[in-house]
Amino acid sequence: MFRYGIIALLCLVMGCAKGSAPAHTLPLKERTTTIEQLHFRAETNRAVTITDDIIVSGRITSSDIEGNFFRSLIIEDESGAMELLIKEYDLSTTYPEGLRVALHLKGCAIGYNMGILQAGVKSPDYDYYEIGYLETKQSINRVVRRSTDVAPITPRRCSIADIGRDDCGRLVRIDDLSLRHTTSIDTLKGMTLNDATWQGYALFFDQRGDSIAVYTSPDARFAKHNIPTTPLAITGIVQWCSYNDGEECAHLKMRYAIDYEESL
Repeated sequence: MFRYGIIALLCLVMGCAKGSAPAHTLPLKERTTTIEQLHFRAETNRAVTITDDIIVSGRITSSDIEGNFFRSLIIEDESGAMELLIKEYDLSTTYPEGLRVALHLKGCAIGYNMGILQAGVKSPDYDYYEIGYLETKQSINRVVRRSTDVAPITPRRCSIADIGRDDCGRLVRIDDLSLRHTTSIDTLKGMTLNDATWQGYALFFDQRGDSIAVYTSPDARFAKHNIPTTPLAITGIVQWCSYNDGEECAHLKMRYAIDYEESL
């Protein structure tokens, strides 16, 4: 994590936003509401447009450096977390992990996806997703105000049983997780858990017998890394998903290969 903090700091000092317009680095205005309070304005099944001058602030906890997050920023304050959709590449060069930002949300639409409160634009009626991406430099710079305050992020340590829907979007760490099942092996071909990689869904159990899934995109740089068979501590962003039978469960989505390590 230390090396990413150094990279982030250098990017801010040197202004290395690859080919993008400089983000606002003015002093941040005081927030007008918390992320938790913003949740009360959103509805589960449709987008809601913000019409008043709302400002939330927090630190970025996600990163697209290793490809498991794509075109979005996860922002967390002391009360909760949310996701901002931005249609740009290499967001971490301009908005690195640990950066404090303020979001000016007037004119944005908010809604939910995978349990996480999202902000962006209202999607067309024919679109499957309620919330779409901010696309223009003008709209991005209108919404996102960047400080020069970058600080290390410490995930909340918890057990699987501690996680609920209110934790969606939060960065957490869970210790002593053992792999039980994964979509990356083919039992018909004789593959076993020793052959498992991170790509797809991997199901872990803790010592109490509770379970949680970890999802890794095939585009992630560590997708083809083998999953260790020893108990792991895994850090990730909480998501919420439903299976075909309607059963709901929490998922984790890691940012880096260093988000998993052997439990102490």
